[in-house]
Amino acid sequence: SPDAKSKASDYPSIQKIIKFSLPAIGVWLCSPVLSMIDTASVGLLAGTAQQAALNPAVSITDYGALLVAFMYTATTNLVAAAQEKDADPETSGEGNPRTTRTLITALRLALMVGVFFGAVLGTSASTLLKLLIGNDSLDPAVFSAALRYVQIRCLGMPAAVVIGTAQSACLGMQDVKSPLYVLAAAAGINFLGDVLLVRNGNPWLGGAAGAAWATVLSQYGALLIFMKWLTAKKDKIVKDCISPEDSIETATPGDGKDSKNLIRVTRGGVRRPAVKAIRKNLFSSSKRGKDETENQPKK
Repeated sequence: SPDAKSKASDYPSIQKIIKFSLPAIGVWLCSPVLSMIDTASVGLLAGTAQQAALNPAVSITDYGALLVAFMYTATTNLVAAAQEKDADPETSGEGNPRTTRTLITALRLALMVGVFFGAVLGTSASTLLKLLIGNDSLDPAVFSAALRYVQIRCLGMPAAVVIGTAQSACLGMQDVKSPLYVLAAAAGINFLGDVLLVRNGNPWLGGAAGAAWATVLSQYGALLIFMKWLTAKKDKIVKDCISPEDSIETATPGDGKDSKNLIRVTRGGVRRPAVKAIRKNLFSSSKRGKDETENQPKK
């Protein structure tokens, strides 16, 4: 029956679930993939002592990062719920959409959580390594190399948490391609950094430390890519939501215009902030079409 078909269409098929879930693995594979590249590079280029230091160090950084995984799950749920409310004219709010506010709040919280987690992990790295390696079998060369790796990796924890949160927001917006692109970019940057730094003889720039620096650089590089993606996505939303009869006027600070709203939409000589114009065009198209039909002259 038609009702049964409509109800069936509301539920995703197995094919759609598979297409969504497989790319979503990129959120959880980002940090392990970078650590795997570090382990392979150090084993080939830096010798056995540096290789032995990576095993406990990588375990602390990767397993410790699971403590902030609550940010990823919460962000996916909140962004998906906000997007659903923004799509409904009855529940959408004035000003910035709920999705935008939710994403900005999640990224700010992720930055604070990443800074706090990195500081705690960096200060407790020595204790954690002693517990993991054991005092009786502690090799000073291995311990010092592992400690340097963990401390350097802690510098990239803010970027790592923000990247994971942004990737989770992509899943909430049903964008499964962006996390894979960011994972591929981070892996490429990490590989190039390992090739350039691991061979260095300086203990703070080469060996396990060089692999850690390469991972940190790749994390911040991936963060810049995500920020560029967010900017491009925001511009696309603005272009898609402004109707053809609207004109876009830009403003720059110091030109005598209201620099608070750098993008304005003008219709009929009346300036309105772009956010209000977007909301009006999104949710009033049906009403505008009805008014135009009623105003047509009768034959």
